[in-house]
Amino acid sequence: MDTVTQIALGASVGHLVAGRTLGARACVYGAIGGLIPDLDILLQSEEPLAEWKYHRGITHSLWFGPVVGSIIGWCAWKLARWRKPESAGAADGALKYWIALWVLAIFTHPLLDVFTVYGTQLLAPFSRTRFAISGVPIIDPVYTFILIAGLVAIWRFGARSRTAAIASAIALTVTTSYLFLGWAQNSRAEKLARASLSAQGVNPEVLNAYTTMFTIWQRRLVATTKDRHMVGFVSTLNPQPINWRVIARDPNATTLADAALATPDGQDFRRFAVGPLHARLDGSTLRLYDMRYGFPGISVKGIWGAQWSVNGAGPVSRVSRFTNRPKASFDAVVQIFRAGLGLPNTLF
Repeated sequence: MDTVTQIALGASVGHLVAGRTLGARACVYGAIGGLIPDLDILLQSEEPLAEWKYHRGITHSLWFGPVVGSIIGWCAWKLARWRKPESAGAADGALKYWIALWVLAIFTHPLLDVFTVYGTQLLAPFSRTRFAISGVPIIDPVYTFILIAGLVAIWRFGARSRTAAIASAIALTVTTSYLFLGWAQNSRAEKLARASLSAQGVNPEVLNAYTTMFTIWQRRLVATTKDRHMVGFVSTLNPQPINWRVIARDPNATTLADAALATPDGQDFRRFAVGPLHARLDGSTLRLYDMRYGFPGISVKGIWGAQWSVNGAGPVSRVSRFTNRPKASFDAVVQIFRAGLGLPNTLF
């Protein structure tokens, strides 16, 4: 998820684990731990697909938090013993709190990212498989607000207080439950989509539901048949009739897409885009849209994707990225929230 949310999660986890021992420092160190996995963005190469290929890689793997967190925790404990040997953080029994703080602050970062459709390489570098659950949007103000409210309570009541510890526990319990509530919306969205398509006599080969932005209630639906993609949007809180956008599949573009995806660049893109792709020919340019993301209008096929120059046999150039982002505005945000509530809106 976004950086602010990951920092808030790390701070909350750090306080829950070590707040009674380390006080407010547990929040600060936890916030840093929550940020560490995303520092992989500083290690990007000049490859066209570098961000998609390397982000949420090794620093987001299951082993990274336990290994790196243990090392940082031990070093932090030794530093505390050197600088303030009489402090609670320097006691012999404090080592377990230092290690638990750093391990869990780092480890919970990729676990949260798994609940977004962007996907996370939990087994890197041994496997580049991306694990993804369409639970919450990449930016979810409700989830973030709950964590921040807990941190405000910690500040208000004092980091070492029992009340602050309870506030941390409540915030983390509620937000964890919220993740699973979001996951459940995907199943509900798919059921609503199947019922809508069945009423039209359509039996899709593949049907997927994805989060959109800012709310767990608004879902993007992508159904695939032999000759077309169908894209729709639905509120799982207050469902309305689904308006399906039909996107024809070009057999020639699909054949060229198979050739492009067989290249090393294509394989990198396919590992990232673990969902339906739409192939489109624009003259001699083949575009593959990642259909997990998109809104009505110019991005209905997808916000981004990979493209190649092609001839009749396949790609004749290296891959490059393209974006098809809709214009952001305050009104668009308002319309997304209205759509999530199943209210009339001008966007969906």
